[in-house]
Amino acid sequence: MIRVLLWLCTVLVILISWLYRHATQSIPHTASIFVDAWSRIYSLLPSWLSPIQSLWRKYHIRRNPQVAESLHQWRYQFSWFYTVYQFLDHVVRWPENNLISVTILEGRSIYDIDDYLTSRWLITKGEYIQATTQIPSTKTRLPSNLVSLEWFLYPDTYFLDTNQPIIPQLIRVQLQAYEDKVITPLSWHIADALTRMTRKWVKMSPYEFLILASIIEKEEKNHENQARIGWLFVNRLKSNMRIDADISLCYNFKTPYTQCTTKKIITNLTDTTNLYNTRARPGLPPTPIANPSAETVRRLANRESHEYLYYLHDSHGNIYFWKTLADHNLNKSKYLGK
Repeated sequence: MIRVLLWLCTVLVILISWLYRHATQSIPHTASIFVDAWSRIYSLLPSWLSPIQSLWRKYHIRRNPQVAESLHQWRYQFSWFYTVYQFLDHVVRWPENNLISVTILEGRSIYDIDDYLTSRWLITKGEYIQATTQIPSTKTRLPSNLVSLEWFLYPDTYFLDTNQPIIPQLIRVQLQAYEDKVITPLSWHIADALTRMTRKWVKMSPYEFLILASIIEKEEKNHENQARIGWLFVNRLKSNMRIDADISLCYNFKTPYTQCTTKKIITNLTDTTNLYNTRARPGLPPTPIANPSAETVRRLANRESHEYLYYLHDSHGNIYFWKTLADHNLNKSKYLGK
């Protein structure tokens, strides 16, 4: 009988210990929640909390009435991993007073973002680049064998807590935004586009599709033209032609794109050792070259195919497409005087 009681006590202690650890562990809370005059403090709790975690937090809220009293009609921003005590303190301190706004523009690479964060004195130069080589194991929907998070760091405006490390916050919310704005709504569209490419005898993986999307994000600023240029690159791949996207070779320099001048591009056009030089090497480069918007991906995925192989812009920025090199050369003289 004593042995049974000891066994039950041991099991009970283990169970209570597990419940306590589960209830008190830090949990990610990424949300922007507007509190109106009728809201309660519980509205700030993540909806996906486990029952144990939710009860634990509600228990501490009830034991700390000053938290409910400090709740104001305001937008509360959460961007970190919080224990129950950090969460309560975050609310009491009016969290938005400690937030900074960080805007990552579409088409920027990890080198651009690192330069931007450095210019704002938020990081030491190179810190962000180094952090993007650490692939989180919890993100199972990322492709395997990644060497960098380039492309998956969604461009948007984020609010970061200055009381917490900046880089882990930013990368985490960027990855979540990628999940929410690209993977969840666009996976089917990407799969359909890949099927249509296969029908054109162009076999492309989902990751290669993302590489292509990143190239057209940098190659063409006009969203209306991006998808057509993307499918033109597909036609070139089908015809065993080089893609000939000048902008891609800049990524190999591992510098912000502002430092990749026209002169630098022209000087390096024949460099076959540059794996990102699609003027000198066949196929796609080994990785994406930037972080495109969901709109670019959507347009590329939904665009109907065509048979064009050549295009150019005139001096006014208008774009023209042709199927043959002869037509391209003829109209090059017409529109560019060459």
